Amino acid sequence: MGVFLAPMAGVTDLPFRILAREYGADLVVSEMVSAQAL
Repeated sequence: MGVFLAPMAGVTDLPFRILAREYGADLVVSEMVSAQAL
């Protein structure tokens, strides 16, 4: 079973996702979007 990085608003920006992949995360996703922001 692999490591999955859950989406977190304001946290999982590109540099964080790159670090997560370098430290062994098998799957990373972009951050959540607020419905109000759309």
